[in-house]
Amino acid sequence: MNHDALPCGGRLFCFPRLAGQGRKNAGKRRIIQQRAETQEGIRFIGSLIGRITAVVRLCDCVIPRGQKQKEDDIMELLEVMRKRRSVRKFKDIDISNIIITDILESARLAPETDTCHYYCGVIKDSKVKNEIAGATLWAEWVAKAPVIFVCCCDISWDIGEQKDDDYGVIGNKLRYGEGIVDFLRIHKNRKACKTLIQSTPVYIAAQHMILTAVSHNLRGCLVDFIDIEKINLILGLPEHITCQLIVPIGYAAETPGQRSNEDRNNIIFYNKWE
Repeated sequence: MNHDALPCGGRLFCFPRLAGQGRKNAGKRRIIQQRAETQEGIRFIGSLIGRITAVVRLCDCVIPRGQKQKEDDIMELLEVMRKRRSVRKFKDIDISNIIITDILESARLAPETDTCHYYCGVIKDSKVKNEIAGATLWAEWVAKAPVIFVCCCDISWDIGEQKDDDYGVIGNKLRYGEGIVDFLRIHKNRKACKTLIQSTPVYIAAQHMILTAVSHNLRGCLVDFIDIEKINLILGLPEHITCQLIVPIGYAAETPGQRSNEDRNNIIFYNKWE
C-alpha cells in the first residue's frame, strides 16, 4: 500500500491513502498499528512542546521579555529630543483631537510638588489666541499656531502664611537665601509672590508637551515673557489659578538650523569645575 510519510524526531508517521480492497483481518491490523503509531506521535509531540516551553521559560529568566522593546523606546525618545527645535512659524493645518489628547496626557504624567498642581488650557478660538498674543512680549506670532496650550498652576499655598519651621520655608531659604524669602513672605502683592514661588515646576509639564508634539511631527516653543495677569483675565481663571507660560503648537512652516555640537563637551564637568 502506498503511503505519504512525514519524518519527525527519527520516527516515521504513515498516513495511508484510500486503498483498494484487502483482506479484512489485515486491514484491521493496519488500522490498529496506525493508531498505535499516531498515539506514539502525539506523546512525542507533547513531550517536545514541554521541552520547548521549558527552554522559553529559561530564556525569560536570562533575557526578560520586552527588553529589546525598552531599548527601542529609549532610542526613540532620544531621537525625539534630537529633533526638537523651537519653531515660530506654523502651517494652517488643524491638529487632530487624538494628538491633542496625547499631548495633554503627557502633561498629566509630569511630576508635581505637594503644593503645586498643574492645569492646562487648550486654546483654538482665533479671538482668544489673538488676545493672548497681545499679552506677550514680541511674540504676536503665537496667534498663528493652530493650538495654544496654556500652562497654569495652583498658587493657593502662600509662603507668607507658613511658620518658620515649615518645610517649604526652610527649603526656599536654603535655595535662595533668607533675605529673598523673608522679602517674599511680607510683600503686599501676595499673588505675584505666590506666582514667583510656584513658577518652576510647571515647566516640566510644558517640556513633556513639546516632546510629545515632536513625536507627532509637530513643533512648538515655550513662551514665558507674558503679561500673566492679563492672560489670567482673558481666560477667566479663578484667583487661586495662574498662567505661568504658553506653548503654541503646530506643523512647522520653517526649518530651524541644526544645533551645533562643537562646544557640547564644554557644558559638561565631573565632580568639580576645573
